[in-house]
Amino acid sequence: MTLGFFILIINGLLLLFVPNIVTGFHVDNFGSAFWGAIVIGIVSWILSAFFRGSDGRVHVLTHHTQIKRVQGRVIEPGDRS
Repeated sequence: MTLGFFILIINGLLLLFVPNIVTGFHVDNFGSAFWGAIVIGIVSWILSAFFRGSDGRVHVLTHHTQIKRVQGRVIEPGDRS
């Protein structure tokens, strides 16, 4: 529990630091950054529940209507030509 709270503190501090890098982004105080970190954490948790497979890895969902073949050469390990 303490590690999770510590991560929320770190994420809040990082969110408080973002306006120094991103123009047009504003955070009033640490309380706002802390609650923003909680919201970001909950949204991330919900999204990972949808996109994480049973093997624990995140799977990217894509939809391709047509597979395009490319021409090229496969370089095998040890191939020096």
